[in-house]
Amino acid sequence: MAQAEGRIILTFDKDYGELIFKGGIDSPPAVLFLRYRGKDPQAAARLIRETLEAGTVLEGRFTVIEEEGIRQRIY
Repeated sequence: MAQAEGRIILTFDKDYGELIFKGGIDSPPAVLFLRYRGKDPQAAARLIRETLEAGTVLEGRFTVIEEEGIRQRIY
C-alpha cells in the first residue's frame, strides 16, 4: 500500500529491514525506522522533525534513527 500510494513507512519494528533486503518485497518509497523512542512520544516526533529539517534524503533508503544519530542503506 505504501508503494502504491507513494508513502513513507514510519516504524519501530526492525522486521521491515528483513522484508526489504532479504524478503524481496517491492520496496516502499522510504522506510524510517526509529530505534530510539525516547521517554515520550514527543521525543520520537522531535527526532523525526530534526531528521527532516536537516534535509536528509529519505527516498529509496532505509533510514535508522538512533540516539547517536542516523544511518542509511540505499535499496
